[in-house]
Amino acid sequence: MTRERWQQIEALYNSARESGPGVLAGVAPDLRREVERLLEQDSDGKILDRPAGEIFESSTVTQFVVGLQLGPYRIEAPLGAGGMGDVFRARDTRLDRAVAVKICREQFSDRFHREARAISSLNHPNICNLYDVGPGYLVMELVEGETLLARLKRGKLSIEQTIRYSSQIAAALAAAHAKGIVHRDLKPANIMLAKSGVKILDFGLAKSSRDESLTTSHMVVGTPAYMAPEQREGKECDARTDIYAFGLVLREMATGDREASTATLPVHLAHVIERCLDPDPEQRWQAASDVAKELEWSSATPAKVSRTSRPSPKAAIVIGWVMAGLICVAVFIFLIARPLPAPRVSGYARITNDGAGKGGVFGAAVTDGSRIYFAEESASESVIAQVSTAGGETALLPVPFTGPEVLDISPSRSELLVASTYTGGAFRWPLWVVPVPAGTPRRVGNVLTTGAAWSPDGREIAYITGQDLYRANTDGSGARKLTTLPRTAFWLRWSPDGSRLRMTLGNVIDRTGELAIWEVSADGTGLHALRPNRPATECCGNWTPDGKYFVFQAARNGRTDIWATRERGGLLGLVRKPATEPVQLTAGQLNSLTPIPSPDGKKLYVIGQQLRGELVRYDSKSRQWAPYLSGISADNFDFSPDGQWISYISFPEGDLWRSRIDGSERLQLTVHPLRALSPYWSPDNQRILFQGGTGGLFDGIYLTSAEGGMPEELLKGHNRLRPNWSPDGNSIVFSYALWVETVPRAIEILNLRTRRIGPVPGSEGLLLAAWSPDGRYLTARRADHRALMLFDFKTQTWTELAKGPLNWANWSRDGRHVYFERGGTEHTLMRVRLNDHEVEQVVSLKDIKRTGASGGYWFGLTPDDSPLILRDTGTQEVYALNWQEPIP
Repeated sequence: MTRERWQQIEALYNSARESGPGVLAGVAPDLRREVERLLEQDSDGKILDRPAGEIFESSTVTQFVVGLQLGPYRIEAPLGAGGMGDVFRARDTRLDRAVAVKICREQFSDRFHREARAISSLNHPNICNLYDVGPGYLVMELVEGETLLARLKRGKLSIEQTIRYSSQIAAALAAAHAKGIVHRDLKPANIMLAKSGVKILDFGLAKSSRDESLTTSHMVVGTPAYMAPEQREGKECDARTDIYAFGLVLREMATGDREASTATLPVHLAHVIERCLDPDPEQRWQAASDVAKELEWSSATPAKVSRTSRPSPKAAIVIGWVMAGLICVAVFIFLIARPLPAPRVSGYARITNDGAGKGGVFGAAVTDGSRIYFAEESASESVIAQVSTAGGETALLPVPFTGPEVLDISPSRSELLVASTYTGGAFRWPLWVVPVPAGTPRRVGNVLTTGAAWSPDGREIAYITGQDLYRANTDGSGARKLTTLPRTAFWLRWSPDGSRLRMTLGNVIDRTGELAIWEVSADGTGLHALRPNRPATECCGNWTPDGKYFVFQAARNGRTDIWATRERGGLLGLVRKPATEPVQLTAGQLNSLTPIPSPDGKKLYVIGQQLRGELVRYDSKSRQWAPYLSGISADNFDFSPDGQWISYISFPEGDLWRSRIDGSERLQLTVHPLRALSPYWSPDNQRILFQGGTGGLFDGIYLTSAEGGMPEELLKGHNRLRPNWSPDGNSIVFSYALWVETVPRAIEILNLRTRRIGPVPGSEGLLLAAWSPDGRYLTARRADHRALMLFDFKTQTWTELAKGPLNWANWSRDGRHVYFERGGTEHTLMRVRLNDHEVEQVVSLKDIKRTGASGGYWFGLTPDDSPLILRDTGTQEVYALNWQEPIP
């Protein structure tokens, strides 16, 4: 029920109380029935003595709520009340299924939206699923069963039940913590015991690393009886806070009392509980996944020993030798064939402290053992930086070219392979050798590449050009093609034994979309995906120096962590086994990227990343950048033709939102797992067109109502870029991503009436098209960034509008200018006049570091043509971790 509807009811109700029910005679029947029902319930006349916005949240009107319709959901019965709102059983009238609807109290709307974000990012069998989000309510999975609180009122659980349920709770917490989400209110009342197992509920107090704090400093939130010491003191909460609460719940399940002694419990179970409840967070279990593993050990029961008659002395000796031999054989077989324990990392130590973007766009970080080398974003330009592995200030490594991306380091640790990304063509960048710590850089022949690697003996290099993989001498001579890859690729690595090459296939530009690690023999045979049925986007791997492990980064459910897969197993590596399922090494509040094993095999260096941006607008009068819309972390803004509305993409979540131009009346239009890019308003201000997809892919063109609802997928596949409207609303123009090799790289137009697609004449090799406000022109960028082109529909010809290097371009509101960003040694925002092609500088971007859903390439224009950009306020630092390899 909408607020307006309640206001109508409130006014009629007050009139009926003052003048009698006769005033309802001329009221619409459905509205009259609702008021009369409320009058019957409210004999003391107090229900509506509060603001209309609070009525729906009152438990005194529960009977009145039953039978009401919230969108497609019909309320059937109350289920319970919580601190933030009430929960009702409801019926999804579209799918005819029972659901749970949680209705928020208005004063908790911020926490309510945070709960929606927290639950939507989680997908785990032991966490209650979120189905839908509406204005002021959540629609969730209806869990049939009883709360753990209700079960404990009948007494403690058996040890078997305790371990089974607690293992599921720990697994759910591990999944939440891996997403950077801390529950902060774990207790028996928030745990359901269903036939399918445990379900954790109520993330209303959950804290995510993606959210700014919604509580003031030192504010205590949670349930006091289950709070960790640091939580009671109002200190920062992390995963270990949940682990403390989990320890209390576990002790209560096992003993029936959360304060009872554990002396009567099995030793291993008591140890798990006591370590969970250590007052010092540093001494507790550091990860819920570790607790889950320990509980698996607790599930084992000791075998019973029976007495038998004694054998004779001689027989005992024989039996002893036989048993000893059998034990030796069994131990030998076990040591060779058994799966090794998983490797681990520990002891995060920060190496850098400048917060600047590291690793470049598609490049790597490498180490010679004493220093780490990587591309670093300096405002809008990238440079090569170096830092001591012991930590300290970064220093620049000068090179005679622009846009450097570090690709690999030589086996002698004295030279880097570096690509120059601002010269050459699309996916064909010159390759350089840069001596370290100092020396004169030199070109590697005429090699053009997106990925290159040294052979372990240092005599050859392998490199990727387009979709072709080559081997050559270190000076670029003697090149020979090994194989053709299914897609463009980057991050090439040669195995320590020289037998194999691995690379990441997918979007070279900014590591978005579908990424997968592929392998091929060093002679070019046996090309295959390393993990064909991988559940995540995986890339950017390195072998450990001994070749036993392969570490890489993988994105799952919106965050990125480091994983490892074992290459060899068994005693001393004598038995060669295929790569096993990977194990997760990192988890926490930061994304972890680009794992770099140290040459001595004792350290693993990673880039820790926290994504955040601030929207800023350039004021030409003051010549200053200032926060716009309170500095929201969002980009890809588009303003409706009538100037009243805006659409944008939240960063880093990737959700599509719309609001009034002042930021009011915000409405989320897409939810996870659908992510969005490049939204554009329809000419009639009613619909929004956008590029979107799931699983890291932006491979569809979608259309959604500005009032919300299920987006319609117009076109699927091929990564069609920047779809935008013709001014008459009858057509959509789009282009194709550079990494799509199976379609013509041309600009195409979709006729919405006939649904036919046709190319724009002469548009081969162009992309990122944008329609002029009057519909006569298109602008597009050359694939090599070298020119901004203009197409005239009247003359059917293309002309060069401005020279690059450049990337994004936008039309001014009146169509007289085209704004674009010029790259090179200094990024600047420029504009070119349409009638005479005169180019002028608008503002320098030299000292601004940018980020966003489009990798920092986006800029927008307000209705008065003031530039908008998303300034990077996140952090990226290099961390050193201790690499702990299991003993074979």
